[in-house]
Amino acid sequence: MNKNEQQTTELEKEFKKLGYIDAIPMTMFGLALHAKFSDGNPVFEFLRDDTTVNLMLLFSVPIILWVMYRSFQLVREHKKAVQAAQKRQ
Repeated sequence: MNKNEQQTTELEKEFKKLGYIDAIPMTMFGLALHAKFSDGNPVFEFLRDDTTVNLMLLFSVPIILWVMYRSFQLVREHKKAVQAAQKRQ
């Protein structure tokens, strides 16, 4: 395995980790938005409490934003690696 293949494999692992990290906050975000904007019929009973919904949003949004930021960084790294590989050929 050459250096580019190793770097690509590492980047794919990082993307997979980000997906795992992002799964719970995205679920919380979706449930909180549904509870906020549904007409008093949330999916779960505990989502009737506005404090709970606001805390879910407060917890999930920063994590989602961090994952997006990190994803863009990884995309840039991948693009640089691909360009470097093309220049060598």
